[in-house]
Amino acid sequence: MEAGGAMQEEGAPGLRQSARYLAALLRLLRPAWGSLVRSALLGPLIAGLLLIPPFLTRLLFDHVSSPQDLGLLHVLVLSILAASVAAALAESLFGYYSSYLTVKLESSAALYLFNHLQHLPDRFFSRRQVGELTSRFDDAKAGMALVLGLIRLVFSQLTFLIVIPFTLASFHWELALAAVATLPLVVAVPLVIGRAMGLAWQEVTGVHGAIQALQVETLRQSRTTKVLALEPFIYQRAAGLMQSVLRAHLKAHGVEGLLRLFERSVEAAQTALFTWLGWRLILQGKLTLGGFVAFVAYAAYLRGPVIEVIAFVTGLQQRGVHLRRFFEYLHETPEQDPARSLTPPAPVTQRLSGGVELEDVSFGYLPGQDVLREVSARIRPGTVVTIVGSSGSGKTTLARMLTRLEEPGRGRVLFDGQDARTLELSDLRRQLAVVWQDVELYHGTVRDNLTLGLLAVSDEDLRQAVRLCALEPVLDALPQGFDTPVAEAGASLSGGQRQRLALARAVLRDAPVLLLDEATSQLDVETESAIVRALLARARERGQTVLFITHRLANAPLADEVWMLAGGRLVGQGPHAELLARCAPYQRLFRAGMGEADAA
Repeated sequence: MEAGGAMQEEGAPGLRQSARYLAALLRLLRPAWGSLVRSALLGPLIAGLLLIPPFLTRLLFDHVSSPQDLGLLHVLVLSILAASVAAALAESLFGYYSSYLTVKLESSAALYLFNHLQHLPDRFFSRRQVGELTSRFDDAKAGMALVLGLIRLVFSQLTFLIVIPFTLASFHWELALAAVATLPLVVAVPLVIGRAMGLAWQEVTGVHGAIQALQVETLRQSRTTKVLALEPFIYQRAAGLMQSVLRAHLKAHGVEGLLRLFERSVEAAQTALFTWLGWRLILQGKLTLGGFVAFVAYAAYLRGPVIEVIAFVTGLQQRGVHLRRFFEYLHETPEQDPARSLTPPAPVTQRLSGGVELEDVSFGYLPGQDVLREVSARIRPGTVVTIVGSSGSGKTTLARMLTRLEEPGRGRVLFDGQDARTLELSDLRRQLAVVWQDVELYHGTVRDNLTLGLLAVSDEDLRQAVRLCALEPVLDALPQGFDTPVAEAGASLSGGQRQRLALARAVLRDAPVLLLDEATSQLDVETESAIVRALLARARERGQTVLFITHRLANAPLADEVWMLAGGRLVGQGPHAELLARCAPYQRLFRAGMGEADAA
């Protein structure tokens, strides 16, 4: 499914999809069952208390007509006051539990979506803009507002909808018929134009998602925007989207305005009809004045819930879009069960020794366009392998295969002789120390980023890792050393500093397999050479398998074995000296690389 694409279904979801929605909602509501039960009990209580004052008012009009009735007057007025105060208290409690439900459900939905997203495959994120993804959290909030609206409607208004028609019938059948006869008209129109409103609000949410994506993209790439003087171009794009927002909102609110006009027209017609019928019945002696006053009050109690039903139905078209967008990503298949994050990680069940094997591995990002073609190779535990090749030869794709960010289209990746797909994904990844070319740091301090995901790190281990990766001069220059806050995405550090920090983090993980994908590309040659030699010496000492993807051929002689990739195929494999003697593609690449190094 592409970002910002059409919904799976524009109309009402199918039965199976509805069942999935309901099951997910029940999971979200489970922690708030207590408040739900209290709200369910308070709803009928509030309705019962609110039904008392009109009944007492009827007695007041019909039976308090002389000074001798003052005692009854006092009783009725105090009773009306008591019932009203009790209803207000019950409504306050209902409001409190509703507020709790609102916060609980919205936060639970956002957390549920967040946890599901972080377990989706990497390819899911590569095809979507960050702004589009973050807009789904707004959809979660709006979608839960729809669910809460339904809960409040059922708990607070259902009693009125059941009891009031019978109560109205007890006054006079003509008045009751007039009150009930207009209800189908009140409900029918929103249902008829509901689809148009749903499409209008779907357009609104889609445009808002596009705006959010543009905002995030522009703010993240502000440096590129400035150096290319793209501000006018970006502004025009933003202005165009804002115009689209205006048109979409006007369209949606125009449909809503028609509904509001209809609603008020029906209310005015009802009032006129009740007044005409009521006074005619009073003049005929078929209805008392108190009965008419009470009837009007009870009729309002019926009209109020019906109006809320209308508001809910119209809101259903708007917020239903949000709810479908919220569930859209929840239907994406995760790499592993998101529920694993709800408990601390269990110890690794199967410790790897570092043996890696590729068995006829082929892979393509697009059908019929393989990036890797029938790659077969084997690495013994503790071996250092340098992987080289020109740009686009498949080096990084191979790293994505090893980390299971992508799965082979054909063939297998094996660790210690076992198909990687049979290993627990989290166990596998916890035994890989990976450093990519573009280092991503998290909000927090330098220490937080170094020890990320590690339960316990001693100060001595921390200092050794920092020393090994030449990070000490960087820390000495920082105002608070290890405790210096890191700017968003590590913007306060240079590219080389971020790479050294990530390398130190990989050292601290002490995994059986160390995978470096251009992990030293932003370091100067002298610093890179010192760090690489130190890392490889440590790896050999500890029996760690190392796969070092690099475009700097000066590091190739340090490896036990070199893999040469070209056009997605493994065209050379063996020690550096052997490849240099017999592999023509490697000879050309090495000479070109060393020539560039000499020129630098």
